Amino acid sequence: MGKDTQINSIVIAYHDETRNAKNGKYRGHVFPFVPQLVNISHSHTLFGTDTQSHSVADLLHGKICELRDSYGLNTKKLHFTDISGKKWSRKDEGYRLIMEVLVDALRHRFSQIFTASLSCKLAVISYPQKSDVELYGGEGKEQYLRHDETVMRILLKGSLHSLYDDSNKVRIDAIYTDGQPMHRPLDDERVIDRLKRDEQYGRKPLREYVELADNAQLIGINSDHTKYDISSGEHKHSNFLQLADFLLGAVIKSCYSGTRRHKSLPRKGTSLTAQEKKAIIAYPVMEMLEKRKRGAGFRNSGHYKAFSLTELTFKNSVPDFNELKVQDPAIFSNTPEFDFGL
Repeated sequence: MGKDTQINSIVIAYHDETRNAKNGKYRGHVFPFVPQLVNISHSHTLFGTDTQSHSVADLLHGKICELRDSYGLNTKKLHFTDISGKKWSRKDEGYRLIMEVLVDALRHRFSQIFTASLSCKLAVISYPQKSDVELYGGEGKEQYLRHDETVMRILLKGSLHSLYDDSNKVRIDAIYTDGQPMHRPLDDERVIDRLKRDEQYGRKPLREYVELADNAQLIGINSDHTKYDISSGEHKHSNFLQLADFLLGAVIKSCYSGTRRHKSLPRKGTSLTAQEKKAIIAYPVMEMLEKRKRGAGFRNSGHYKAFSLTELTFKNSVPDFNELKVQDPAIFSNTPEFDFGL
């Protein structure tokens, strides 16, 4: 069988956010990008090249539903902050396996779980709660929401530029969000339309390999999958919104609190704190993020260009961007962590 080749990057993005993070000092946003189709070319010595199309959403959704069934998670939302209890349980094992599936779904080659590399991508940004909110119009919640929309736009543009390139062009067909974040829905005009008209605002336009579909819009739905029929598109989208939350939780756990190394899983019934459980469940994500330490060797990884992690600060209202790095596991302690509650 020949080398897998990604030749189609028409994607749907899923958005979630943190609030009241790190004792109310930080906020954050996440975008997993899920391709609609992946076309895999298989080279055969006798029969030439055979190309097959796979629905990434169907493959990923099917695997998540399978694990939900096997580990009693059908009625539970995948909410990282809700991981609790005093003993390692079968449900906790299910959470860990789901995290492993998500990390594998971010591979653009060498998939260890799926029949094709799903080539999903992940973008996360965190920033101080009281950054430059006063620069925005409105009052109270409206100021914060307008600020959120601006940071969403920054994350969307920056991550698409860094995660894709001329050889892997991308088109965003839709962005799903978790319901109504505050007193109103997120505004298409402030996020998508402004990106399309960046030049008019004196900013550099989207690069040629990035496109927003003409009818692309922000679509708010309830992230509770139990409210939808399992065969419906909404069931998939609600699950993927939960996966966004789950990945965001693992990234923040890895980068702000740190985790010990957890290659093997505890036996069922092992006494653990909630923080230890979260560390074990987040470990596959931490292991993936640490691949960046390989330097130039990271280019050979199946996770190269699979994720973008940014810490944003504002100096005199000017944005300053830095790479969000993994906390040294050796200093894992009782460091306060992000609260992912909405």
